[in-house]
Amino acid sequence: MLPGFHDNMAAESNSDQALLEAVGGGLGDGEPWSLVKRKGAALLALPSDERFGSGLELYQPQSRLAQLLVKFLARLGPKAKLLRLVDEFHWREEGFMSWIRADFYHRPQAVLFGNAQHAARRVVVLTEHEQGHSVWKVGFSEAAKRAVREEIELLRGIPAECSGVPQINHVEDGGEFTCFCMPFYRGRSLDHESLEQVIELLGSWLSPDEFLADQFVSMGSSMTQLPEESRAKLSTLKLKKSLRHGDLAPWNLIRSHSGEITAIDWEMAELESGIPCWDLVHFLIQEATLIKKLKVNEALEWVLSQLGCPVVSRFLEQVGWGNQTTLLVQSYLVCGADPTHFEFKELKEIILRS
Repeated sequence: MLPGFHDNMAAESNSDQALLEAVGGGLGDGEPWSLVKRKGAALLALPSDERFGSGLELYQPQSRLAQLLVKFLARLGPKAKLLRLVDEFHWREEGFMSWIRADFYHRPQAVLFGNAQHAARRVVVLTEHEQGHSVWKVGFSEAAKRAVREEIELLRGIPAECSGVPQINHVEDGGEFTCFCMPFYRGRSLDHESLEQVIELLGSWLSPDEFLADQFVSMGSSMTQLPEESRAKLSTLKLKKSLRHGDLAPWNLIRSHSGEITAIDWEMAELESGIPCWDLVHFLIQEATLIKKLKVNEALEWVLSQLGCPVVSRFLEQVGWGNQTTLLVQSYLVCGADPTHFEFKELKEIILRS
């Protein structure tokens, strides 16, 4: 048993122990791997051989400190265990690992574990094969299986003309897990320096001739939190319909070495009635608060300044927001953001006073 695990955790479907056993069929005397933890929970499992460094590409670190740590681990490779930066264990490869080897001739290269606090905690498995690399998104608990099925349905429902959407190569639903396979989009995450490319991507998600009808009215009680003047302005807007990703954080946008951008993690998407530019606001807020680590007042000021730059201003005009950047941020924080996120709650309180 890995250091820090407790016997009663194996019964919990989202625990590190349960997921490790589901992915690899339990811990035994098989192939040696290393486990990287974050805040005591499993984050990344990597083979303790030459694949260690390349497997780190599966993880897109958010903060500057995490980015430096990943670079450091990549340089150390399997030697990281000597500094006690990782835990060592062995796969028996009887679970999901065994299945992808036997049915697809894929060799596992890394396992990324989802948020330990999430009821639908999933894992992402990077594999290598003769044609290159693939990524498998897998759910083992009932909640995780449902989440994977919903993401499959969403991805299949996205119009073909929308850019940056992952391709589904295989779906497996039944038995002990639900999963889908897609190509491995190798590259680096984006930031505000790539706003022009982000805008180009969002532009491909617009419905060219369709507009939202009373979309804000349908949001009910959340709208009452907005000032009366803001509600009145929203009622006059004519916004284009848009695909909405729902969690377009910088680390969910990957730019390949050839410059192609792909958005990953679509489980929160809205296919037809998404508010245009909410994804953009989310992208900027995540960079300001989680990457730049700006204080709340500074973060809001920075987000509004980015929304005022020429390339963004032209896009806001195109989709129907005009120069109403404060109204855009207000509407997102009140009606579109996850209220459980601390940074969103504080930002909302400030923007409603402005």
